[in-house]
Amino acid sequence: MTPEPARPLVLVGVGGGIAPLLTILRTWAGAGFPRPVWFVQGATNGRDHPFGDDIRALAARHADLHLDISYGRARTTDVLGRDYQRNGRVTLATLKRLPPGPDADFALCGPPGTVDDLRAGLAAWGVPAARVRCLGGTPASPPADRAAASAITVRFAASGISAAWREDHRDLLTLAEAEGLTPRFSCRTGICQACLCPLLSGDVAYDREPMLTPASGQVLICCCRPVGNVVLDL
Repeated sequence: MTPEPARPLVLVGVGGGIAPLLTILRTWAGAGFPRPVWFVQGATNGRDHPFGDDIRALAARHADLHLDISYGRARTTDVLGRDYQRNGRVTLATLKRLPPGPDADFALCGPPGTVDDLRAGLAAWGVPAARVRCLGGTPASPPADRAAASAITVRFAASGISAAWREDHRDLLTLAEAEGLTPRFSCRTGICQACLCPLLSGDVAYDREPMLTPASGQVLICCCRPVGNVVLDL
C-alpha cells in the first residue's frame, strides 16, 4: 500500500479487541496526523465502550481525528451526538456515509465474521484489496514466487543471536519470534509502528508499504524481509 498524504485512513473497530487501533491512533497523534483519520467503532453502550474516554480525549486534541461511534443498545443516559453518533451495528452502510467514501485506506479490527463481511462489502464497493488491512488475524503466506533466500543471515545484535532466513518466515518479526525473542508489536500490518526497530546494517524490502514511512535507519519488522544479510538492534 503506497502512502498518499491526501488519502484518508479509516480505522474500523468492533467489540473489545481493538487495542491495536488505539496504538495506531496514539502513534499517528504523535506524528501530528499526517493524513485525516476517521475512527469508526461499534460498542454496546457508554458503559461498555472499550477505550471510549481515551479515544474521545484524542479527538478533542486533534482536528484531523474524526469519530463515528455506533451503540447497539444505547442507555437513556447516553447522549446521541456527544457520546456516540449512530444507533445500531457497524456495517458497510456505516462506512458509505463517511465523507472519504471509497477513496481511503481501511484497517479492520473485530470478530472474524464481522471483519469478513466488511472486507467483502468494501471489495463490492470497489475498494482495492491493497487498501484494506485486517488486524489481529493470521498473517498472509509469503508470495509463492519469492526467490529462495536460505543463504541470508539475520543478526539480532542486542540479543547476540544469528539466524538463517527461510521462506516460511513471512517477515522479520516472525523470524524473531521463532528465535525466542519477544519484540513489541500490535497490528502486524505496518500501520501502528509499535514494532519499529533500528537497522544497523543491510537492507530490507516491504511486501506491503507502511502507511507511515519509517525514519532512515529504522524498519517495521512486522512487514519487511531482508534483502541480503542484515543486522537489527534487537
